[in-house]
Amino acid sequence: MKKRNHGIRDHIYLLLNEKDQYVISYGIEFSEFTYSLSQTMNNLLLLKHQFEEGEMNMHTMFEFVSRDYLTQLAEDDVYGYGDFCWIDFEEEEALN
Repeated sequence: MKKRNHGIRDHIYLLLNEKDQYVISYGIEFSEFTYSLSQTMNNLLLLKHQFEEGEMNMHTMFEFVSRDYLTQLAEDDVYGYGDFCWIDFEEEEALN
């Protein structure tokens, strides 16, 4: 009988902080996460990343990804970035 290795892919941890409005996830791929929220995600402000197709928001000086490029980001190797931090937002005007 093969011993099962209980690693990152066997468990999913989600920390939901409603007060400060953020979620920390562990054990779930970004592509799976975005797929589950594909109907509600519009844009992502990229805080830590290595995605090369983002657009620059001149007010925040951070790059962002519009809804049109979310699929491309989800298909990128974000797991290989190391830290990958982002914030979702409705419209770019809200960043300003």
